[in-house]
Amino acid sequence: IAYVSADYRYLAVNDVYLDLFDVSRDHVIGHPVAEIVGQDLFEGEIRRRLDQCLAGEEVRHEVHVALAHKGPRWIEMEYYPHHAPDGRVDGVVVHGLDITERRTAEADRARLQEQYRQAQKLEAVGRLAGGVAHDFNNMLSVILGNVELAQDQVDPADPLLISLEEVRKAAERSAELTRQLLAFARKQTVSPRVLDLNDTLAGLLNMLRRLIGEGIDLTWRPGANLWPIEIDPGQLAQVMANLCVNARDAINGVGEITIASENVQ
Repeated sequence: IAYVSADYRYLAVNDVYLDLFDVSRDHVIGHPVAEIVGQDLFEGEIRRRLDQCLAGEEVRHEVHVALAHKGPRWIEMEYYPHHAPDGRVDGVVVHGLDITERRTAEADRARLQEQYRQAQKLEAVGRLAGGVAHDFNNMLSVILGNVELAQDQVDPADPLLISLEEVRKAAERSAELTRQLLAFARKQTVSPRVLDLNDTLAGLLNMLRRLIGEGIDLTWRPGANLWPIEIDPGQLAQVMANLCVNARDAINGVGEITIASENVQ
């Protein structure tokens, strides 16, 4: 709490006000407000509010101050006209409340709400991807089945067999992408199998690079003589995607993400 004269000088302050600005009473009483709060803050915000109050208004606002001993703080300010015996306004009673913690909590709550909204969007995208992947998988099954039938009917010396084999390989690669989509959408049954981690991760690199964007380099360092592991390939892809997205979000601007494998006992 402070009592300020019509010429913007302190007439009285309480101990909390002194503690806020880390000053002594002798350094405040009789001194201009600008000397304590800083010229920039006084001219940019405080003076206008004091003038409103000296004109007879009650004023309330929030101000952001950078305090040397406490760091940035949010203060809720209230200004009340002080009336002389003859009725004129001869000063302003200022009441300040440190609301930094409240503002921080509100900001955290808003951030969590935004993260929740984003999670809901991702869940919807996941459901959509799962539905599309199921339909696409059905079409790929038809393509693969007909290609295999056509291969059986074509003479081994016919050049057409080479083209059919390319179609089959492309369809199988598409089916693998579909399995990854289904894994992300959690619509695929968990099917662990023994696999070579290096080979499996190498097959995920293109997808992971697309996931993290162009500003971040993805480096792959496979370990030698890696032991086989038993895991669902779709779950492995999901884990790697989550790790890479978290790493991407932790990088400010450009950077590098390194994926390495090794045997650990």
